Amino acid sequence: PPLELLHRSRTWLPAGEDHNGLNDRHWLAPRQAARVLMRRWEALLDGTALTAMHGSSDVTKVTPQFASSEMYLRHLAKHQGLGIARFPMLAYLACCEEVYRDSLGRPIGSQQSMNAVLSTGEGASVGARTCFQAHCNKKRCPLAWPLHWRNSAPLHWHRVHTSAWSVQLQLRDADLARRRRNGGGSQTCEFKYDDEGSSAILNAQLLAMPGAYLAVGDGLPARIEIHVPARGPLTAGQDANRTAKMYFCRNCYDPARLDKSSNLSAGCVFDNYPYAAQGLREAAHAVRNTHRCRLFDARLMRQLCDSFSRSTDRPDHRGKTYGAQYFPWWCRPESIK
Repeated sequence: PPLELLHRSRTWLPAGEDHNGLNDRHWLAPRQAARVLMRRWEALLDGTALTAMHGSSDVTKVTPQFASSEMYLRHLAKHQGLGIARFPMLAYLACCEEVYRDSLGRPIGSQQSMNAVLSTGEGASVGARTCFQAHCNKKRCPLAWPLHWRNSAPLHWHRVHTSAWSVQLQLRDADLARRRRNGGGSQTCEFKYDDEGSSAILNAQLLAMPGAYLAVGDGLPARIEIHVPARGPLTAGQDANRTAKMYFCRNCYDPARLDKSSNLSAGCVFDNYPYAAQGLREAAHAVRNTHRCRLFDARLMRQLCDSFSRSTDRPDHRGKTYGAQYFPWWCRPESIK
């Protein structure tokens, strides 16, 4: 996200993949916070980690317990009083088959991953795998121009400065039609972790909508949202100038209740925060419907999920639409309420 949106009092992480800790793959941090984050090994050696995890550096007074990299990061950030904020997930880790080879030099493919082993050392003799997550997830890419697309220069239709939606939509439709003729629009994105890749695809699709932009969210937690101006016919009582505010934090740290500690690191809205009184419609809706980590406008959410459908799709046991089948946390009918 643009640096001018990121307050220097917080360390910024992608929204999602916390796994009861904090996402450990990408940070934008002020210098003071960076010193803490980049010295986690020193904290293990000098006893700071014990104090952060157990409240004491005396090894005779603590009980060993499992802590992932994400969990350790959250405890250390909390101990040092670091404030955390989130921005929309817009990137993902590539599949192992694209970057690793096994001990015999073979590419690690999804179907042969159980036979793929370390390239050196005793791991090869016991069949240890090179990649922790060998499965490769594959889903339709967003219709927006991917960064690696080089066939022709894209039209930046969403940046056209005009109040006439029709002009933007005509440019968009011509752009997408050209992509489809050239084989675009049905490309497959391949990624290592399902939730991470799915979040990135959906956020990219949102940002491809006319007029969409990143903006600082109001209220807590500290976050960047995707805002999309209302378009199309409105029902009675709807504000023509209303902007839909979208924010997803899949597998985010979600303590539910606001207090001094949770305010530092939570990625989802709080049950005991006055969103409704402050006019924060999407956040209040999320609390009422107990999906604190998904802030959305229902109408836009349905439009987003439907945008992945193609005429050749068929229903199956997972759902009736492509969105319900491949993005269930976001797009199943019961998720949009």
